[in-house]
Amino acid sequence: MKKKYSYLPIILFCISALSYNAQSQSAAVLSVYTQSAKISPEMAESVLRVEMTKTEQFNVIDKLDMIEILKENEIDLTNCYGKKCLLKVGKSAGVDKVITGSIENLGKKIVVTVKILDVSSENYDKVAIEEFISLDSEIQNMVKVVVNKALGIEN
Repeated sequence: MKKKYSYLPIILFCISALSYNAQSQSAAVLSVYTQSAKISPEMAESVLRVEMTKTEQFNVIDKLDMIEILKENEIDLTNCYGKKCLLKVGKSAGVDKVITGSIENLGKKIVVTVKILDVSSENYDKVAIEEFISLDSEIQNMVKVVVNKALGIEN
């Protein structure tokens, strides 16, 4: 009976180590594309950064730290929406993931997309997209719903 429980501390340690590793991945939130929505790309990026940070799934790089990294590496984010540019920024920043997306007002609906790009594999891990009734005052809640969908978190 004593031998059975002697492995319990080791098992618990391994589980906590795996959990810590998943949360210790670093991420940069970049280049949120907006079209006809009543939110600027900069504000949309901030909203996505806040919602991603609140999930505690990644160590999200602070906006000011990201600005320093971009200046040091002479990277201009203007029109940096494609995978090639996002990977360049992600590699320069030394992050595991680059998180991006879009907020587009399409008449009577707003479409929110969140994409998580794995820097090492150079592929998108997750892409989540949702359509909402066009209520500009609810954009942050819309982003939260789509972030949670991308991460498999119940809303």
